[in-house]
Amino acid sequence: MENSGLLDGLLKCQEHDCPMTEVTLVIRVGDNYECVVERVDAHLGGKRVKDIVPGKRKTPLTLVFEDGHTLPLLCPHCGGAIHAAPEDEDQVLEESSGLYLVGVAYVEPSEEPEAIALAFASDPAADPEDPETEIEELVLHLDSARRLTCPDEREEQR
Repeated sequence: MENSGLLDGLLKCQEHDCPMTEVTLVIRVGDNYECVVERVDAHLGGKRVKDIVPGKRKTPLTLVFEDGHTLPLLCPHCGGAIHAAPEDEDQVLEESSGLYLVGVAYVEPSEEPEAIALAFASDPAADPEDPETEIEELVLHLDSARRLTCPDEREEQR
């Protein structure tokens, strides 16, 4: 049985034009709801990838940012850990380490499931809309954004 609310599909984020529903793009943080795109951009926008935590049996490959934020890499299709062989994890680290998150966008469902797209560049001031900018794009399941961890929020939970 699908879980949906009365206003699903009627409310849209004014800035990103993405649906505003609890089960899709709005996440609950404490007593507040946040747009997933805004949450990722507010917490990770302009920040540099410092490390990557290798995936284990029940945990996905996870990006670690310079200030301690973490973002699990979840497959945009199935929502499980992104499909990377253990030998490819070093390549993912090599390609992503030192890059800055310069763009966040909502990917509307069409032939592919809805997702969140992240744009990374070597310059924190890079414009992802500029065709001259070299961008590494990563498309992730919306649950990646929902499971983003913030060092400040971890401190509050202790």
